[in-house]
Amino acid sequence: MVTTELPVLAPPRVAHRGRGTTYVLLAALFFSTSGTLGKSVMSAGVSPQQVAAARIALAGVVLLAGVALVAPRKLRVRRAELPVLAGYGLLGVAGVQLLYFVAAGRIPVGIAILLEFVSPVLIALWVRFVRRHRLPRAVWGGIALAMAGLALVAQVWEGVTLDGLGLLAGFGAALCS
Repeated sequence: MVTTELPVLAPPRVAHRGRGTTYVLLAALFFSTSGTLGKSVMSAGVSPQQVAAARIALAGVVLLAGVALVAPRKLRVRRAELPVLAGYGLLGVAGVQLLYFVAAGRIPVGIAILLEFVSPVLIALWVRFVRRHRLPRAVWGGIALAMAGLALVAQVWEGVTLDGLGLLAGFGAALCS
């Protein structure tokens, strides 16, 4: 007689709202200070490339140490995964940071953030027109509200002079994102 036993699965981890809220608040704090601090450092003569490299290096060290302590097995990478990992690192991390700081060095930080955050619009347009998948109206409404909110925060109506290279870098950051 053959019996088949099902594997015993560990109960799912319950996410704690307090921990999630703390992470979101910390992320918002770090993100909100990044542009202002970066712009100040660039005003002191540090290049956007140096600011982006310092930010990426600091984040890399902190994340590497955290993962090494909590889940070291997640640091193992198979050879077949290296091209995707390298591409993501160059475009999704370094490209976004570098182009954002180039934009923030040439145009107001709020406008640079607004341009970088065009990325959800680009993703929605990709899904709609390249993948030919209809998105719910709520997605478009959410994107419109988010962009309007960013425009209000950036105060785009204020008398700002815009730099062409800064604008291109901001859109480049959105594409990399």
